[in-house]
Amino acid sequence: MKIRKLSGGMVEAYNERLRIRLQPLSDPTTALVIISQLKPNGYTRARNVLRVAQPITLEQLMEVYGDFAELV
Repeated sequence: MKIRKLSGGMVEAYNERLRIRLQPLSDPTTALVIISQLKPNGYTRARNVLRVAQPITLEQLMEVYGDFAELV
């Protein structure tokens, strides 16, 4: 997966099938995690939004999501 920084302090990891975005909120103790599954044409197939406690890194989210995807 490739990682890029976006405006507003957001960080995103992505590949051709998946996009994981970490978005900090005004409350420093929480952040939003947006997980988007992509169709082959690049449009979103499914989108999940989670609130997580800070501090958390994008690498930790990728590891957890990879473990979860193997179980499903």
